[in-house]
Amino acid sequence: MLFAVIGVSVGKARDEIMAIYPRHKAFLDQFLARGDVVGVGPFTDPGGGNMALFRNRDAAEAFAKSDPFYLEGTSRISLREKIFREVVSNLLVHREYTDATPATLIIYRDRVETTTPAIPHGHGVIRLDRFTPFPKNPTLSKFFMQMGRGEELGSGVLNVSKYLPFYAKGAKPRFIEGDPFVTVIPLPSEAGVKTEAESSAQSKQKSKQNNSDRLLELVRRNKTVTTLELVASLELSRAGVQKIIRRLKKTNCLRRIGPDKGGHWEVIR
Repeated sequence: MLFAVIGVSVGKARDEIMAIYPRHKAFLDQFLARGDVVGVGPFTDPGGGNMALFRNRDAAEAFAKSDPFYLEGTSRISLREKIFREVVSNLLVHREYTDATPATLIIYRDRVETTTPAIPHGHGVIRLDRFTPFPKNPTLSKFFMQMGRGEELGSGVLNVSKYLPFYAKGAKPRFIEGDPFVTVIPLPSEAGVKTEAESSAQSKQKSKQNNSDRLLELVRRNKTVTTLELVASLELSRAGVQKIIRRLKKTNCLRRIGPDKGGHWEVIR
């Protein structure tokens, strides 16, 4: 059995289509190289649409979901902007304003979590296969739609679920119905926020390296520089300078030639 993926242009200008076509073709070529594609429709007029026949369903679905033509018609979008616009809109539109509890949006290392007071329409994690949108603030929802900041009822949950797997590979959002209403959005690993401990450790490591480099530079300029002179130049304590010297000696970056009085420093590397 073969599986067909059909692409057609719907009310789009040829220039719009041709702007995306090279990326679409390069993406399709990856499937052709792996032998996943049996045949492809003619590309002599890409503005008229095309068709590709795949050997299996998995390959066809993988292509259809990530084809540059598919992600948002012929408009390039920021997935992060699309996802978090929906998240923030939901945070505002669906809260219960008779409750003074503040809504929250917290960015963690690996996720973003929002909570907002709500009158729940059920309890527990929302399942898309059983999802029925329910208007919590119909007037406010209509106002957001008129401003272009919202779409149809339930679009927030559906759009976030649609785009998140492309933004954070394979990730799935969690929408937890209750009071408060909770949304959990996993982040791509490279976009995570560093913990306080990690940031502090990185800062300390960078400071150590900077002080070591500065000390070596001072020694290069003056091989007979004294510890007291290093203390003054580096604006560190005597113990701090001696600690750096011990570390540089241990890592074979610096050595002392001769006695403390009358000797000199030598930078090894």
